[in-house]
This record gives sequence, C-alpha cells and structure tokens, in this order.
Amino acid sequence: MDTLSNLRAFLEVARVGSFAAAARELKVAPSVVTKRVSQIEWRLKSPLFERSTRRVRLTPTGERYLPTVQRLLADVEELFGSVQVSAQSLQGPIRVKVPSTVGTMVFAPLFDEFSESYPLIRLEVIALDRAVNPIDEGFDIALTSMPYDYGGVSRTPLCRMPRYLCASPAYLARQGTGDFPMADLWLKALVPESRIRVARVQTLLNWMQSRLASERL
Repeated sequence: MDTLSNLRAFLEVARVGSFAAAARELKVAPSVVTKRVSQIEWRLKSPLFERSTRRVRLTPTGERYLPTVQRLLADVEELFGSVQVSAQSLQGPIRVKVPSTVGTMVFAPLFDEFSESYPLIRLEVIALDRAVNPIDEGFDIALTSMPYDYGGVSRTPLCRMPRYLCASPAYLARQGTGDFPMADLWLKALVPESRIRVARVQTLLNWMQSRLASERL
C-alpha cells in the first residue's frame, strides 16, 4: 500500500497546490508528504513539481502523469468499495454448473432463497453430469464432488457428501457380503481465480457454505 499512499500524496499536492495543505488534508506531517512524492519522482527519474517559497506547480512530467494517477486511484477505490456493497446494490449475472441430482435435491431451494434475498443478481444454473473447466466453459462457479484440478481455478470445500454402496438382497445372497469402506466425498466449488474477487460470486459462495453447514446431504 506504500505505492498507493505515494500516489494519493501526489494527487493531493496537485489538487491543493501546497505540500503543507496536502499534509493537513491527509492528516500527516508535511515531511511525510514530501517523502512520498520524492519516492515517486525517484522511480520516474523526473521531478513532478516545481517548488518555490510561494507556490508549487506541476512540471510537464507531472501534468502527463496526473490523469493516469487519477484514473488509477479511482479504479482502486471502486475495487475496494465493490466488496463492501449492500445486498440491494449487488447485481449482475452468476453462471453456475451443478450436478443434476444434487442440484435438484439440494441446491434448487437454496438458489430460490438466494434469489429472493439478492433480487438484482441473475442466477443461471446449468445441470451437467460431467467434468467442467469453469474458465474454458464460462462458469463463475462449478460444483463438483470429483478431485479435478484446473490451472487458474480455486477450489472451495462446501460440505461432505456421504456415499452408500447398495445391492439387492438377491444379489447379496448370490455373491455374499464383504467389508467395503466408503470414504465421504467433498462437494467443492471451482471458481476461476480471475473472478474470485467479484462480490456477487463470493456472496453466493458464502451463502451456500453457511446453509450447507447446518444440513446433511
């Protein structure tokens, strides 16, 4: 965050035209503002301000640099603010892949409840019983119980899925019985890392984890 602090100091000095006034706005000592701007100038190998006892004004380098810094800091503020928005302001699409049986039995009512709580989020739920690379096929979240690994995809455990081995009495009478240990599977959410920061996707993941934590499949 030092780079962001340096950029904010540059932007504030350019706005108010004074290192002392910028320091008051940023609630730091004037020497701190001077140091932050000097660090940027050292990186650029060029002065950003012409300093005199009466005024501070941008150099040609500073004038070229100013619009870029303004856009950059605006993007950063938008990024940080996007994860703090309320349920009413979360909006946009989420494309989810679910296994057909689990999707019908478990997630259908859960998705309905989520849509009622976040009416501006548009869920597109696709039931598929095959492996899906969410990056290649355009899914924000792919639910699976199989141990798939894809590059650029984060795996988030959701809940355990017990497995049962079943046979008819007639079959067991013919073949006999044995001890077949069956390990539980984990139902996981596969999420492209490039989308993991999107507030609405993380909100849905948190929602599913909280609901599934108190249920048994």
